[in-house]
Amino acid sequence: MNEQGLGRIIRLANAPGAVLVRVAGMAVVPFLVLAILAVRNQPAVFAWILLALAVFLSAGVAFFAWRRARLAALVDEAEVHAARDLEPVEVHVADQLGQLQEFDAERRLRRDTWLPRVEATQRALVRAAGGVERAPFLKDDLRVTLIALLVTLAAVPAGTLGTFLALLHLIG
Repeated sequence: MNEQGLGRIIRLANAPGAVLVRVAGMAVVPFLVLAILAVRNQPAVFAWILLALAVFLSAGVAFFAWRRARLAALVDEAEVHAARDLEPVEVHVADQLGQLQEFDAERRLRRDTWLPRVEATQRALVRAAGGVERAPFLKDDLRVTLIALLVTLAAVPAGTLGTFLALLHLIG
């Protein structure tokens, strides 16, 4: 697997990620506005909890949007700088098999860290691509991006529910 193959995989996930960011933004922005209004109009403990949750979800969605956009830009940059291999097919296939074996060996090594499987997979992808110089989109810690993705996924139902709770707080 080379940097171009990894770039194609990331590009496939880019469109659904953009849709997720938009949907999460549509859920979180009204929640944040209504939570601010709830704190300003009726500063109860419940309103402050709603505001804290709205700020947390908004920050998570904004961070994921930034990471997703940065990842897409780095993939575009890597594809522009990637050179085409003009080697015979046999050499290319043998090279790919060797990279897959190295990938699997690196992926099996687990370190004592948080989310060790994700960290091992990222190390293996970096090794398979030939280093972060050839695949700069793998430089960022994927564990952080994964957490931001999970917060963004949770922001859709939580933001929707929070909007209704903030409305009820404002009415009541």
